[in-house]
Amino acid sequence: MPERLINKNMKRLLPILLLASTFVSCVKDRVTAPISATGAIAPGDRTLIHYWNFNSDDPNVILEPNFTRGGGAIDFVATTIDAVSPGSPLNARNGDDSANGLRVRNPSTDITFKVPTTGYKQPLFTFVVERSGNGAQQNTITYTIDGDHFTDAGLQGNVITVTETWEAFSLDFSGVPGVDDNPNFAVRVTFSAGNDNPTGNDRYENVTVDALPK
Repeated sequence: MPERLINKNMKRLLPILLLASTFVSCVKDRVTAPISATGAIAPGDRTLIHYWNFNSDDPNVILEPNFTRGGGAIDFVATTIDAVSPGSPLNARNGDDSANGLRVRNPSTDITFKVPTTGYKQPLFTFVVERSGNGAQQNTITYTIDGDHFTDAGLQGNVITVTETWEAFSLDFSGVPGVDDNPNFAVRVTFSAGNDNPTGNDRYENVTVDALPK
């Protein structure tokens, strides 16, 4: 093929190749990245508004928040929830020790943290988690602004791989529409990949929400 014709064909193909490269790049950017276990994010100027340390071994008390502004609460879908010892010092507040953690036994579906942000903005949700050998290996994080419909819209990542070692994770809801000054704000953890085993569990510790005054 003459060199002139080859150069002409290459000029025609170049815009197509550039367009395809741009498309692939955009698709890649839209893929939700997993949350990294880089440790709890420092809350900075935020104020603690909800906190569970799960240190009680009383099943009637363990789900109650140790500190809450606006009525923090927990709902769950699991066979059994109880205490596990020892807990973890990661993300502990107010000088609390790590006596116990919250154990969510298989088979399990999800656990929901109702964390109203009334009078506050830019909430930072932090939790510490590990699993037993047969526990759920993956947790998916979603949230609701109406108390009913859950979504991951606006989150930079919402899937974590749970290991057999305590690790801290933070989700920054700054800039996510609808979460500020919201009495219906709640965060849900959904279990998968091993959550229907007849044995095994996931364990939670030192769940906090920090936020700025509105």
